[in-house]
Amino acid sequence: ATEVDAVIGAIIDELKEQGVYDNTLLMFTTDNGVSHGEHGLAEKWYPFEESIKVPLVIQDPRIPDSAKGTRSDDFTLSVDIAPTLLSAANIPVPKFMQGRDIAQLYLDPENAARTWRQDFFYEWAQGDPITAVGSMPWFQVPAVFAL
Repeated sequence: ATEVDAVIGAIIDELKEQGVYDNTLLMFTTDNGVSHGEHGLAEKWYPFEESIKVPLVIQDPRIPDSAKGTRSDDFTLSVDIAPTLLSAANIPVPKFMQGRDIAQLYLDPENAARTWRQDFFYEWAQGDPITAVGSMPWFQVPAVFAL
């Protein structure tokens, strides 16, 4: 087992000891993927699946038994995490907040199939935020990528 496995195990053991495990939403994710030579690239900022697709594991006591252990290919974004946690806690999601409640995908899959996002906008700028000119005067990169 890795250190991450051990720490997650300790968290789950504590939740069970406190008697709240069966009523706790757990989410595990990371901030970005990393290219390791795919497309001849390295690092994390290119608009390819290897760098923008990240793991997201959700254990939610509201998930129907039929949906437990399943995988979804729907687009979820980091901006969806806060609305999901707020909704699970029955706290209204502020109107100004971006993102959507991911629980729609497993609590109401028929409706989510019709209304869930089919695409998203991806942007990354390197260098000056206005011109995208990098640190060397002759080096310029595109400021925006869109998928």
